[in-house]
Amino acid sequence: MGAHPPFVRRHFLGEAYRGRGLRLVLPLCETLSASMDLVINLLKFGNSVAEGIGLLILSAVRFVVPAATSVGDLAAPIGWLALVTAGLAMAEVVRKLAWVVVGAGWLLVMIRIVMGVVGR
Repeated sequence: MGAHPPFVRRHFLGEAYRGRGLRLVLPLCETLSASMDLVINLLKFGNSVAEGIGLLILSAVRFVVPAATSVGDLAAPIGWLALVTAGLAMAEVVRKLAWVVVGAGWLLVMIRIVMGVVGR
């Protein structure tokens, strides 16, 4: 240990890790790129769905109010708001369903306790 000056040891460790780093970093970058491509494609798909929903809503608005012609650039924001609203509505339904399941569970526990006390 004492035979090598500190700068030689640092240089040797740097070279050793640099060689390993290149082998580890390149597959990581390829994986990251594939993951980012997937995320970008999912966002593009979501944006096209939101824009389609927004166009449907805008066409319904134009059917009801024919004078509303200057709202064409709002298709994507209206669509995203509709998707978020639908997601929140589904979350609310799931929350209520969870409370029903929890209530039924407590009811079954109470029935079991009463049946144990009665002796059945």
